Amino acid sequence: MSIELRAEDILTPEQLAQRLQVSKSWVFEQTRNRAKVRNVRPLPCIRLGKYIRFSWIAVSDWLQNPANNS
Repeated sequence: MSIELRAEDILTPEQLAQRLQVSKSWVFEQTRNRAKVRNVRPLPCIRLGKYIRFSWIAVSDWLQNPANNS
């Protein structure tokens, strides 16, 4: 099954924080390598050099997985 990723599905940390109604620092904390100690699966992200982006489809899947409880 192929999922079509649209440009509006790619979010900046600020956009993701706003959509989830959390702080931007929470978003960054959930992507850090050390977050793997607290989370079975850290928040999925796309790293582009110094930039970080998020696929709303991947984040939605992450949110629906109960193994993500910290």
